[in-house]
Amino acid sequence: MNTKIKTIFMGTADFAVPSFEALINDNRFDIVACFTQPDKAIGRSSKLQETPIKKLALKNNIPVYQPKKISLYEDYSKNNEFPISNIDLIVVVSYAQMIPEKILNIPKYGCVNVHGSLLPKYRGSSCIQASILNGDKISGVTIMQMDKGMDTGNILNQAEIKLSEKETTESLFDKISQEGAKILPDTLIYYINGNINPKKQDESKSSIVKKISKGDGRIDWNNSATHIERQIRAMTSWPGAWTNFENRLLKIIKADLSNKELIPKKIGQIFQENKQLYIQCKDGVLEILEIQLEGKKPLKAIDFINGNKNILDKILG
Repeated sequence: MNTKIKTIFMGTADFAVPSFEALINDNRFDIVACFTQPDKAIGRSSKLQETPIKKLALKNNIPVYQPKKISLYEDYSKNNEFPISNIDLIVVVSYAQMIPEKILNIPKYGCVNVHGSLLPKYRGSSCIQASILNGDKISGVTIMQMDKGMDTGNILNQAEIKLSEKETTESLFDKISQEGAKILPDTLIYYINGNINPKKQDESKSSIVKKISKGDGRIDWNNSATHIERQIRAMTSWPGAWTNFENRLLKIIKADLSNKELIPKKIGQIFQENKQLYIQCKDGVLEILEIQLEGKKPLKAIDFINGNKNILDKILG
């Protein structure tokens, strides 16, 4: 194309920042507006906090719109004039609102989304956590056309990412967001120039993952040590993997699967062997490396034991 692609960017979370930066810094795109979630009150002072995308947009003198419901976008227009009309493309990354069909059909080249999994696997909001929790060896990013379904659009491009054995949600989040930003601009150009054949998703391979809640971090010691170790990494840093000790929340921040021969304990029992801290699971034992008691700072296991001898041999639940 000889003219810049008139583009609107819709995003909210940190995951969207690398993609937004990639388009801002690419002179093939003209970012005419940005849509993001409304500012939120944070902390006891209830001070309003801008989204990461809003901060980046303002820094680059891009007009910002923050409708509470994008589905009611007409309510924010005057005389039916709105920046969403007469545009080439909308790019959506971690916006946290469903885009209604009436908006999907406005841009000349439709709406394109950056999604944090290899679709059709893991449709929904917690795809990164799901990859870790399920012990996947490969994850990745998908650039797709958007339709009225949830993550059901045709695929334009994908990139695979290998997971390390100690991958956390934080580390994978960063890898996928960076990889998405890396392939996004050229994918959009190839697509607009007609050099990409959009590929339909295989519905037989699809799965939906729900939004993570605080309850998803609660550890059930009747699960296997393998499952719980994955849960700890998947719930980093929010909501954290946690259990209860004497009516106080106890977060397990880091743990390893133990390959030592230990005398079996009761399920959920926390104990010490040779200055190391362990918890018995239904199948296997976890060695605890870092732990945090409610109201206290995170501690290495040895430091935690020194100040909390009363916890040894208790049953966690």
